[in-house]
Amino acid sequence: MSARESLERQLLLGFVLPILAVVVVAVFSLSAFQAARQSAQTVTHTHEVIHHIQTLQTLEQQVLLTQTAAARAAFNQTWTRVFTLVQDNPPQQRRLQSWRDHLFLTALPRSVTGPLPDNVRLAQLLIATEDALLERRQAQVQQRVTWARWSIVIGLPLSAVLGATLAVLMLRRVRRLTVPLLAATTRVQAGSVSVFR
Repeated sequence: MSARESLERQLLLGFVLPILAVVVVAVFSLSAFQAARQSAQTVTHTHEVIHHIQTLQTLEQQVLLTQTAAARAAFNQTWTRVFTLVQDNPPQQRRLQSWRDHLFLTALPRSVTGPLPDNVRLAQLLIATEDALLERRQAQVQQRVTWARWSIVIGLPLSAVLGATLAVLMLRRVRRLTVPLLAATTRVQAGSVSVFR
């Protein structure tokens, strides 16, 4: 391999490696931030589920107190929304179904205080399950954001150091090749016809 081909490969390597390192850091950081954004959306989703479950508790009391079609419709509408929100969690859907069945199938003909203790336990279990899910999701968000930060904090300076190191090595290599040429040029300009010494 000639000195020229070797220099060309080193120059190519000197430009490609830092660029590749920056691209890898960027891709990793963007994917980590995207994952963090998705995790944050699941946290928001869980907060929404908890809010609707608490609303269901209030609507259940209205159904039991008023026993009107409007109160039942409001409960059913919110129940359907929560049921849709927890479609990825069959145990939660079964709890919701049990709550609704207990309220409408067994509770309405009875007294106002009859279904509340059972449904309060169901609501508390639904909320406790969502709270546990919320904690896991928040931990995932934090972990992904931490990974993204560290990839930037470590990756970008590492890329800069790699680029600077390769640049210095290449400058030395180019200097080694050009010093004899510059010396010969200086001798020719001084009037020496002999380039080689």
